[in-house]
Amino acid sequence: MIIHFDLHMLGCGPLGKFDFRKGYWYSTKDFKNVLHSWNKAAIKHEFHVASTMSNHDQPRAVSRFGDDHTYRFESAKALFAINFFNVGSPFIYQGEEIAMKNMKLPIEDWKDFEAKNTYKALQSMMKVPAFLAKKIIQKMSRDHARGVMQWNHSANGGFSEVQPWFKVNDDYESINVEKQNDDSDSVLNYVRQLTHLYHSISAFTLGKHTESMIDHPYLIMMHKDDGKQRISCICNFSKKSVKFTLMDDEVILLSNVNHHSNNQLQPYETLITLKTHF
Repeated sequence: MIIHFDLHMLGCGPLGKFDFRKGYWYSTKDFKNVLHSWNKAAIKHEFHVASTMSNHDQPRAVSRFGDDHTYRFESAKALFAINFFNVGSPFIYQGEEIAMKNMKLPIEDWKDFEAKNTYKALQSMMKVPAFLAKKIIQKMSRDHARGVMQWNHSANGGFSEVQPWFKVNDDYESINVEKQNDDSDSVLNYVRQLTHLYHSISAFTLGKHTESMIDHPYLIMMHKDDGKQRISCICNFSKKSVKFTLMDDEVILLSNVNHHSNNQLQPYETLITLKTHF
């Protein structure tokens, strides 16, 4: 099984994740190109890929690739849908299922030695001002993913009764498992529904993978077809509304927004649809 880090290097310069010369900017098309190239290669060369959006060494997925402010719920759900439709096996890193965000850590709370050493190197070797070096480190530090799981709104996020080894994210009272557990619109319950579809519809796991609208600047469309049914992911991976009309023979199984318009997709709106072949 292959684990790649091409997604995590989006927006980074050639020297790695702390090379800030591109300003960490990338387009939806850049994001799509990484997905498409790996999906295409895995099919052509018949190797297995671990489909991931984050891990213990990367920033939180919704902060790195989504919008952890205005569209936190929508973009987090969109990322899950994309992850499940990629070729290979989808992996969920702890905290992703409730859309945990990056942390705002003062320097004295940093644990990541890579971050500490690079912070010094940016200033001494590259003459980067301290305030900018701090901003760069806080963008890509491994500390973000190493915060403890936020189970509920009690002390330490319900992780432990004693002070844990690492600082709990300040937002644990509003972002935790207990709060999302009974909320039908939560990210947690979206993941549960998506996982149920993944295991109950054979085309989802065994179907032939194809992609469409590859050159569209914002739409990500992936399909799995087993000859009997085709299940599709239709995602507007942007902060803009995009014109789109769903085919009459496609049934919406799952959506990450409350109301779908027939002729457009809202920002980060993602539809999981099913078409049955007769």
